[in-house]
Amino acid sequence: MADLLPEYRVKARNTSAGGENPMHDDAGARARGFPGALVPGVTVYAYLTHTLVEAFGTAWLDRGTATVKFVKPVLDHEEVLVTGEITERNARGIAATVKATTARVGDCAVATVTLPAGLPTPVNVAQYPEKPLPTERVPVSRAHLSSVDVLGTPVTLYDLDQAGSYVDDIGDPLPIYRVDGRVHPAFYLNQANRALSRNVKLGPWVHVASARAAASDRCTRRKTASTSSSTWCCSRARSPPRTSCTPRSTSSRRRPPDVRSRGSR
Repeated sequence: MADLLPEYRVKARNTSAGGENPMHDDAGARARGFPGALVPGVTVYAYLTHTLVEAFGTAWLDRGTATVKFVKPVLDHEEVLVTGEITERNARGIAATVKATTARVGDCAVATVTLPAGLPTPVNVAQYPEKPLPTERVPVSRAHLSSVDVLGTPVTLYDLDQAGSYVDDIGDPLPIYRVDGRVHPAFYLNQANRALSRNVKLGPWVHVASARAAASDRCTRRKTASTSSSTWCCSRARSPPRTSCTPRSTSSRRRPPDVRSRGSR
């Protein structure tokens, strides 16, 4: 009998409506062949993590990993069903798969997940230097990103107000993010997107894949004077990419080379 994870049902929310990316606007998405505005991949990822945190608690937040592929879009207001099952248990830890589906298209996102038995390697903050944001953003290109050692560093104050606002936006009811001071795992990914968009001008794009590596956070946390808040500094360092985004255009349906940001896990 399969070792199933808790199911989670949620009505999808377009948390990027009104932003720069036209894929999160009905007219912009329809002009590029989609039925309507797309829910951000970051938000779909948040739905996947709900099941993981409900099943494994803080252990997965502390040391869990996930590799996610967004295979089909989720539309605003669609009902999303998140299911999962444990595929392996051994001395090294737990492996599982989690997926998000809709009645319209079936599988929309699929994650391969692990919960290692050991603790991850502590993050060396010194490996992630900070740099001022550019005064003017240039159009994104692989050549430009390859020429930059460190992206400009957006800074976010993450306190209880910010935490409450974020989990309200994505509709996650788990209390751990409101009372225990835990940062929602999707917030890291949100900040990776922010690190990219604050440095370069992006055209229409869709989120196609991401990975969460417990041993190598891409956002560094710097404690402020208040014990209830932290400042998150996202910067690009010389390390494997963690977020892939595919530009979309009306001239071609082929998938062009990925443009990658390295701001977060």
